[in-house]
Amino acid sequence: MTAEQQTEKAPRDTDVVIDEITRFVAEQTRTTPEVDQDLFATGLANSMFAMQLVVFLEQAFAVTVVVVYVPRRPTETAGAKPTASATIPVPNGTTGSSGSSTVPPPPPTTSTQASETSVAPAQDSPPDFSSGKIVDSYPIDVRIDIDRKTWDSAYGSIAKNSIAASQKSVDGGGGVQLSLIPAGTPATYARCRAQPYPTSTYLWTEVPSGSSICLRRTDRRVGQFRVVYKRTDEGRIEDLNLSGEVWEPT
Repeated sequence: MTAEQQTEKAPRDTDVVIDEITRFVAEQTRTTPEVDQDLFATGLANSMFAMQLVVFLEQAFAVTVVVVYVPRRPTETAGAKPTASATIPVPNGTTGSSGSSTVPPPPPTTSTQASETSVAPAQDSPPDFSSGKIVDSYPIDVRIDIDRKTWDSAYGSIAKNSIAASQKSVDGGGGVQLSLIPAGTPATYARCRAQPYPTSTYLWTEVPSGSSICLRRTDRRVGQFRVVYKRTDEGRIEDLNLSGEVWEPT
């Protein structure tokens, strides 16, 4: 972002920023937290929640959250593991006396020397609730049942939770919501849990071949699927390859 773009952005009031973060935390923890409450000490949050919070802050406020490795201090108990903290810059233009805040992040990626590294999505994912791969040479109205342990498809069938593919679009069926992931961004569990879900339908013109899409079911389980296909000169969608998974946690 250029200096000119930063100047043009409307300033954010600190209270507004706090309210937005508090709403996000309340939704994720299903509690009404105090502004100064230590969510980790009270057991309401863990390292996975920290990852979700990082994604939310980066997307909501256009900031980059950096994990800073902190070596063990001499006064700490011998043999204790080093700790780390995540410094969260307050968005440019925010009014208020504080310029940053600190939340515990996931464990740092190194433990041999002090370093600074950008936060990456968590590599570990919870167990699968269901998964599968569907190949269709000419999708017309194929619906994929994602309630089954191994995804299955049947033309014209209606499943409680499903993904549908036609010549026009890819859709979430039975209340499933979709969220297209930017190119080059891995569709991890933490990413899909933190994503906003604006729609249940994407036209193929919005989804390039090779794209990943996060999904959220009616039972709040999330998942992801990747679509690879060919588009003919006449605009037909052919050789659709759709594969993905739904994770177990609700």
